[in-house]
Parts: sequence; structure tokens; C-alpha cells
Amino acid sequence: TTLAARGLVLENVRVTNAYRVSYPGYSEMLTGRAQDEAIRGNDPIRNPTPTVLEFVREKLGLAPEQVALFGSWDMFDLIGASRPGAVFLNSGFDEPRPPATSPRLLELGRLQTRVLTPERPVRHDYVTFAMALEYLRTVHPRLMHIALGETDDWAHARRYDRVLEMIGEFDACLGELWAFLQSDPEYRGRTTLLLATDHGRGLTELDWSDHGASVPGADRIWIAVLGPDTPPAGISSAPAFQRDIAPTMLELLG
Repeated sequence: TTLAARGLVLENVRVTNAYRVSYPGYSEMLTGRAQDEAIRGNDPIRNPTPTVLEFVREKLGLAPEQVALFGSWDMFDLIGASRPGAVFLNSGFDEPRPPATSPRLLELGRLQTRVLTPERPVRHDYVTFAMALEYLRTVHPRLMHIALGETDDWAHARRYDRVLEMIGEFDACLGELWAFLQSDPEYRGRTTLLLATDHGRGLTELDWSDHGASVPGADRIWIAVLGPDTPPAGISSAPAFQRDIAPTMLELLG
């Protein structure tokens, strides 16, 4: 009712990395390329390629806290930047640290270990989103990446009921985020929201809970764009690729 009416939803988007799991997908999203030789799955290695977050910070001469990533999965400490400390990162069960030390962020830091999820390395999406929103309110970064993960975790657990609930929760968070961006003088009318997913899922009753190189449909994702530079084009079946996200971000930032 909001995105499709006011922006662009691309329904025919393909992943180009061969693995179709989370780390390769997020890396493709953040670097603009598949890195099949270096990133072969979800092994905990540091991203060998500078991400779009690092590039924007350096190109615009921003302080590290002005480019932020909040992720539910603890692996984002390795995915989000090729150099530790290049941008502000908070993922998994990281404690809030400056400049993320408002009373609300400290409260969420205490809460995060008490609200558990199906996968232990993954923080509850509500906490990740609430931390990111509070960071937007208090620090006003130029660029932020928010990565949620519970739809994937509940799908792996074959809890379709919980998948649907978390989709609804995600939609509510998205509405809250967009409402804030339109109410804040620094962001209103100047901010673009880009939405995507790290991989697709199986297409049948047997494999909908899974994804990976051998799962048909796991290479199919979607992208949505809402902002002042995006005309209200609605739903489009024009082809696009996950690797297009990073250069699109750069173009929107001028």
C-alpha cells in the first residue's frame, strides 16, 4: 500500500553468486560483485573487498559513526567492512558503544540477551531494528544498513506460522522507519529507502524452508526503492541483479 504505490518494486531480481546463502548474498549486495573464489559460504572470514559503506565514508569524508550497520546476525562484524573500525558496526549481541549510548540504546543492550531467537548467533530482529531506529534519531548518520534475519531462521525451523508473523513484524518496522524518516527534518524528502534480501528460497512444499546452490528458486529475490529520486513506477518485472544494489546506492548519493 505504500512502497508499490509511491516507489518501485522489482520482482525479477537474480543473485549472481553461486552459493545462494547469506554471507555471499550480503557481500554481493554490499560490494557490487560476487566473490565465489573468496567467499564460498558462511565461513567466518573478513570480507576481502571494501564495501560500499567504506567507499561512501571515504569518498564523502565522513566520520566512521556517520556510516552505520546494525545486523541481527553476528557475522556482520566481518561482512560489513574489509577493515575493522572503518564504519560503525553493531551486530549479534554486541553491547552498545559510543556514540550509541543513549539511555534507550543501553536499555536495548540489556534486553538483547533476554529475548532469544531460534539461532543463538542471531539477535532478535525487534532489538536490532529498535537499536537502528534510536541510532538514526540520536546520531543522524548519512548512510545506514539494517539487516534482519528471523524470517530465515524460522523458515529453516519449518515454522511457516512464525515466518508469516515475522513478515508482518518486518512490515510494521518498515512502516515505523519510513514514518520517522518523513518526520525528521534532516531526512524528510532527502532520503531513499532500498530494500532487498540476501537470497531466495525453494519454491515447493518440500524445499521452501531451504536455500543454497542446489535449491531451485534460491537465486530469485526482490528489490524495492522508495525515495525522492524514484518515480512511482509500481511493480516491475524488468530484470535486475543483486550486484546492482551497491552502484545504485552510489548513484543516489551523487
